[in-house]
Amino acid sequence: MFKNILIWLRRVEGAVAALAFVMAAGAVLSDVVAREIFASSLWGATKFAVFCAAVAGFLGIGLATDNGMHLRPSFADGLVPAGLEPAMARLAPWLTAGFYFAAAWVSYLYVRESYEFGQAAPVLDWPLWIIQVVMPYAFLSNGIRQTIYGIDPRLAPETAGLF
Repeated sequence: MFKNILIWLRRVEGAVAALAFVMAAGAVLSDVVAREIFASSLWGATKFAVFCAAVAGFLGIGLATDNGMHLRPSFADGLVPAGLEPAMARLAPWLTAGFYFAAAWVSYLYVRESYEFGQAAPVLDWPLWIIQVVMPYAFLSNGIRQTIYGIDPRLAPETAGLF
């Protein structure tokens, strides 16, 4: 069951991130073409591209984690005595999950505040919370991933050794 959840998260988040990236590239390309042909920019195209890139970036956190390409605090590698490394390896996903769940909560509060205050995106005049909702989702999704890795370490990806 846990493996199926991880596969589903990877597929859905990968598809949405890819679509967001294509939309960002399309908006920028359309804006450049409009400037070259009509000597005028497309209204809101660059702001739209930034929002799409932000969505792709936040969803990319989970995709990086799925592939073992996430950033990790390698400066702490020598801090744990060799005899405690297996215990620390077992504890690490739980600590990381706690971090992600806390970040999800804080970002939820942030998005809720944007909603309550009716904040709108400059230029496009869209409600900001619609774009910001990707933040608590991405953190929650990664908290779920890390919880699954804590329950069944065999499902955790091999770290690629970044940093």
